[in-house]
Amino acid sequence: MISFVRLFIFSIAMKYYTLFDDIVPLIPTWLINSPSFYVIVTDLEGKYIFYNEKFAQKFYFLGDNLLGLSSANTVIEEDRHKVAESIAYILANPTETQRAVIRKPIDSKEGICTSTWDFSLLNNDKKEVIGIICIGYDLTESEINRQKAIEFDKKFDEVIDELGGGFFACDKNWICTKANKVIAELRNTTTEDLMGTSVWDILPNDDSLAYVRSYKEAMNERKIVQFEQFGPKTTNWFLVTAFPTTEGLNVFFRIITKEKEQEKNLKETEEKLKAILDSTPNAYIFVSKDLEILHFNQRAIFKINSLTKKRLKVGINFMELLPSFFKNTFQEDFKTALRGGMRIREVEFIPEWESTGIWLRFEIIPVYDREIVPSSDKTNDLIGVSINIINIDETKRSYDFIKKQNDKLKEIAFLQSHLLRKPVVDIKGLLMLISEEKANDCVISSPNLELYLNLLSEVNEDIDAIIHQIVAITNEIAQSKYI
Repeated sequence: MISFVRLFIFSIAMKYYTLFDDIVPLIPTWLINSPSFYVIVTDLEGKYIFYNEKFAQKFYFLGDNLLGLSSANTVIEEDRHKVAESIAYILANPTETQRAVIRKPIDSKEGICTSTWDFSLLNNDKKEVIGIICIGYDLTESEINRQKAIEFDKKFDEVIDELGGGFFACDKNWICTKANKVIAELRNTTTEDLMGTSVWDILPNDDSLAYVRSYKEAMNERKIVQFEQFGPKTTNWFLVTAFPTTEGLNVFFRIITKEKEQEKNLKETEEKLKAILDSTPNAYIFVSKDLEILHFNQRAIFKINSLTKKRLKVGINFMELLPSFFKNTFQEDFKTALRGGMRIREVEFIPEWESTGIWLRFEIIPVYDREIVPSSDKTNDLIGVSINIINIDETKRSYDFIKKQNDKLKEIAFLQSHLLRKPVVDIKGLLMLISEEKANDCVISSPNLELYLNLLSEVNEDIDAIIHQIVAITNEIAQSKYI
């Protein structure tokens, strides 16, 4: 019995091998050896009677020999009806070909193989049907890429929607091929209705409009164009970016009305701050960390010009404006500011063409980015240094005058409290002597009287000299050049 079964199986195998050899001459060699196409032939019962090497390599896990195996085993159940329908069609239309996309199970690591198959009848030299030839092309990679493209497209739409922006794409004939819900809502329609519609049916094709010219420029010159556009109907500002693609043109826009309002408010604030700075008598200069001048107020222009005869302008190095005697000192103060410290220094600035100088106070202050929270290392947040130049000449000279005046007043006080005290004491002593003689009813003798008169004369001269000295100091104060 066992020998009979083996003989039966062997006879069947020989049958399919014989068919295999008969079929090979009927198929072009290039197709059999193709690295791109699967080639299989089944009998009318759907059993494999031929397959090429590419098919064998793809479905190696089914076994070393697929001859006689039902082709239904290599098709997922949901797609088997496509195979049956395709075979029924070519049997009813022997001279035609039927195409179907069929999914075949492959090893668990790869999952499913998606491929497109062309079904047709295979005839021998006698025009007899000997089987069904199927030529397949693997779509798995293409399908994966298609799915990835779909997923990317979905994520792209989600990102655009989250940004609150609108997007549409068109081909080179300006036919809309894609649009998101934002643009559909702005046009009071749906994304489906926009598909296949001419862009110029949605927007006016008027070259006098700036955005129309920009779209055409991007499309015709194949370059990215970005511009701002105000929509009078929506009362919104839009930032629009149009960039060409191989298919046509992509346009992305987002509403920037709030940004424009903030920009307007910021500009107004900047103008007010500039007006305030320009109206102050002090010079304010803002420099970068490498001393490049970035900004200055109007007063700084006149101040620098009057002191150095040089023109203040953005981009030059501040050190070019300083006299040589002050450069080293300023550099040390500037380094302190870069480390986060503030330096204040008073300098008598003497222009080369002047004999007298002018006193200035230099305030060198670090400036930080206030839009961020300063870190522990403040030098990371430092964006520059503010150099404030204040004219303190009048204050300085007034202070020097008051100091000298105080010194003179102290000198007067010394004369009054010390030098004037001696003659006063002498006068009091003489008066006591005269009083004693009068108390004793004595007549002052001529020698004593002469002595007293001489002493009084000397004291008078001393007092007169001191008074003259006081008057001279007072006149010196009153006639001060500063006053």
